[in-house]
Formats: sequence, C-alpha cells, structure tokens
Amino acid sequence: RLMSGVFFGLLDAAVDGTPIVILSCAGESLEATVQQNVTILDLKRELAVKFDLPIFDFHLCVVGDNAPAHDSVLISKWYKVEYSSSCAGKDDYAGKHGPEPVSLCMIKALMTLERYEESSALEWRDMAKMLQNHDLSDDEVLAQLKGFLSKHASLINWQSSIVPDSNTLKPLLSFAVESFPSVDARKQCVDELLRFGARVHIRHEQGFLIDLAKASGSGFVDYLNEKKGEFSQYEKESLEDWRNLSSKLCGETPQQVANEEEMTQLVHDFAAKYPEMVNFQNNHAVNPSTDEPFGYFRYAPLITFAGAHACRRRRGAGEDDENSRKASFEELLRRGARVDVQHGGKTALAWMESEGSLLLDWLKEQQLKPMPARVHFDFSRTS
Repeated sequence: RLMSGVFFGLLDAAVDGTPIVILSCAGESLEATVQQNVTILDLKRELAVKFDLPIFDFHLCVVGDNAPAHDSVLISKWYKVEYSSSCAGKDDYAGKHGPEPVSLCMIKALMTLERYEESSALEWRDMAKMLQNHDLSDDEVLAQLKGFLSKHASLINWQSSIVPDSNTLKPLLSFAVESFPSVDARKQCVDELLRFGARVHIRHEQGFLIDLAKASGSGFVDYLNEKKGEFSQYEKESLEDWRNLSSKLCGETPQQVANEEEMTQLVHDFAAKYPEMVNFQNNHAVNPSTDEPFGYFRYAPLITFAGAHACRRRRGAGEDDENSRKASFEELLRRGARVDVQHGGKTALAWMESEGSLLLDWLKEQQLKPMPARVHFDFSRTS
C-alpha cells in the first residue's frame, strides 16, 4: 500500500521505515514496514481493510505497554536502533546492528454505541481545545485534526461545548476561528474543516458563527464571509432539504409520510447527499428573519425528529407502533447520528423519553450492543 505508507510482508532494510510485527486477534503473526510518518490510526485503518473489520472493533497495543496506543502517536516512536561500539558515529545502515521490530498486538474491543458516544465526545472536546489553543501551531493542530476527522467525520457540524453540560454550544469551526487575530494562525485547519463540510452559515442559541467570530476580534471574518458567498447556494439548498426531511420525520407538514419504506428511503437519500448534516442541529419551525427556532425542541438533530412519536400523534399522523420510524432511525445511526445531542435543555435520548417514543426501549438496547457498521463518509459540495 504505497499511498498509505504501510508495506505488509516486508521486514528488511530495503524499505526505509520502521519494521513491525503484529499479532492479530486470530493469533496470526504479520510482518510489515511502515514509513516514518505513519501513526497508530493509519495502521489501524490498513488492518481494518486487510482483516475486514470495523476500525472500532480493535485496539493496537505495543507489547510491554499496559494500555492501548493512542491513535495519533507515530509508530516510529517505539523504534529503538542500537549502534555497535565498533561503528560508533557512523550513520549508515551497516553501522547499525540488531534493530528489534516494534511488536504490536491487536486487542478485540467491544465498542458499544454508548461507549462510542462517550469516547468520541471526549475526543471532540480535546480537538476543540487544541483548535482554540493559541500556543499550538497550525501544523501541529492540523495533524491531530486530520486523524480526528478520519474517525469522526460525522461530527463536523455537531455543536457541543468544551465543558460538559454548558449551554454554550458551538461547532469545531467556531473554535478554530474565534479570537485568532491572524488568518495564518489556523488557516490550514479551517480549510480542512471546510473540506469535510463545515458550514459557515450556522447558528445556535448564541448567534451565527460569523457574528460570534467578529465579536471575538477574529481575523477570519473576511475569509469566512468569502466562503459564505462561495457556499451560499449549497448551504441554502441543503438547509431546505434538511428542514423538509425533519418535518416529515415528525409529521409537522401537510406532506406527511406514513409509509415507512418511503420515509427510510428519504432519510437514506438525504444522508448520502449531505453526510455532513447527520448531526446538524436546527429546526423547520423558525423565525424567517432571524432563523431562530420556535417551540421547545429548539436546535434539534434529525434523530430527535425521528423519535418524536407524540408530535406525530398531535399532528394527526395516526397511531404509531414499535416499528414507526425504526428503519429511519437505524439509517441515521449507520451514518453516525448521535443520541447524546443537547438541545432545548435535554439530550435527544431524553426528549424521546418525554415525547413517549415507542423506540425508546429498543434504542436503549442498541446502546449496549456493538456499534452498527458505519457507512463511508463521502462529502462533496458539487455532487
């Protein structure tokens, strides 16, 4: 795999890099050489492909360590090259002797949906802290951001807070631009976020992202306004499609969808076209002049509207049963939708309970089961 920097079946000096030996979950020993810039996460991705495993199904542990290796660490960190006394000072390969390959083992991990949401939320907070840390260079943060987005791309427009239970909820793009006086400080990171589908015209209770950036003295305001104009048609159409779907999921529309197969297909088509909006938070009932939502759901994700059985009953959608919107829910979960999204003072899961969702018991069971297989995140504003 030339592009990945991982060469399976090679363990010699012909390839410039770090030799490794991996013990698979099945007990198979596998030799490889990895280039110097390959991280634990890069290797996990290649092993997931090779063994046809979800990347969340296993950890990599360096033999002799007590805990799994962190995804962002370079494998070359563990490579110790010794020099013989007779060749001290020489830097050619012949002057080295007995370099031991890095030994790693794959450890089976039961990653439940509940545990995934907990761990990915912690990773999101760490990423947000790094993005807003003025003491870290753009290059340093970009390396971490690429690793994070390769694992959690569906969180690109998720709005949360660095401090748990805070009411100040923002997307990662906000943390990357607020209070930075110079565009150069986070330009690469901002472009990477935009490449993955970060929305420029986005708001929560505190206001629009660009307005908050301006109030913070950010040097990114002109650049953000430029991107807002560039993406305006796409962001307008995608928001309209999102609101059309959310209203149909909960029945707050004259165009109610009673057929579950039809509803599931609508969810599938939307998520395939707009994967970056699976955890986007907004509402179809809004003040058109301010874009602020009406009603108690406030800035809600699609998964909340899918579980709003009481709302559908109030709108005359008929009697739901335990299968109502279940397939739509499953499709959203496969796309990375979360049930811990905070909106209107509760999580999406808590809203399902207060709304009398018939999917509640089923969802609680899913939280304790292994994560559903994820659909590949494939974003493009031109598709």
